[in-house]
Amino acid sequence: MSHSTININGTDIYIASIGDLDNLIAKATPEHLQLIDFINSPRRKAEILATRQLVCEILSPTATIGHNPDGSSNIIGSNLNISISYSHNHVAIALNPHQRIGIDIESWRDSLNIVREKFLTTHEIAVYNSPQLLLQAWTAKEAIYKAAGITGLPFHNILLPLDTTKNIATVTHNSLNINFELHTPPHTNHTLTLAQNSK
Repeated sequence: MSHSTININGTDIYIASIGDLDNLIAKATPEHLQLIDFINSPRRKAEILATRQLVCEILSPTATIGHNPDGSSNIIGSNLNISISYSHNHVAIALNPHQRIGIDIESWRDSLNIVREKFLTTHEIAVYNSPQLLLQAWTAKEAIYKAAGITGLPFHNILLPLDTTKNIATVTHNSLNINFELHTPPHTNHTLTLAQNSK
């Protein structure tokens, strides 16, 4: 399937249009079709098939997505780190051979204004105060949550930089402070954020 590729600090990011469900079904393997047998949502079916087909295209026809105990994705039988995100009709996949990463791709929705107190601190609300910045904050926290791999990590424990020209965020957990680099490359109609451990 057609996709674009970005490399950021050793992480390869692949972005593809999900496309039409019927076309995805026509190209799907029997194993992939089994994954959507009991799923009712056409959109969710398309996301699953598009992800599997893109992974097989960029890695190998036999590459299989599994899940870690914390719910994050992995490639079965491989040490390659993977993170996956969807937004409307796009799927984004990030791959890194050396460190755990998190990715999130989103487009604006008005509901972010309604729920911002649930994922931003009071100080962050004052800084991330426009639709563009609020969307950036949401994708950053989602990406960091995936990269951190801490089950049930509260979003208020993910502290974004209060200077939007900086790209280091901090996770506070059990008296530990873990820093993450944030990268938000330009992408038409979407905000995409990659999070990886800060060295």
